[in-house]
Amino acid sequence: MVDTAPGIFVRSFNDTFRRAGLVFTSEGHGLLLSDLTEAQLKALEEEPMLSVQFCDFPATEEADAQLAELADSAKEVATGTAPAAPSGTEPPPGGNA
Repeated sequence: MVDTAPGIFVRSFNDTFRRAGLVFTSEGHGLLLSDLTEAQLKALEEEPMLSVQFCDFPATEEADAQLAELADSAKEVATGTAPAAPSGTEPPPGGNA
């Protein structure tokens, strides 16, 4: 039996939409309920420009890492900070680093 963690899958009715400090796309992505405050969850559920579906995600280390990466990306986009380059990579020639 696979353990699961409760979460939501959120899609925007526009290409992108910001709510509760997060950015959502029409493709959608999942969030663990444990990563959201009550206020964030309420704001997402009440937002008519978002489709919010409650679901369970597999509770594995790999799934947790993928969801954490998605959540971090959404927060970075929402705050306007660029995501960090993967370790061991160099900027393109002529780029400002």
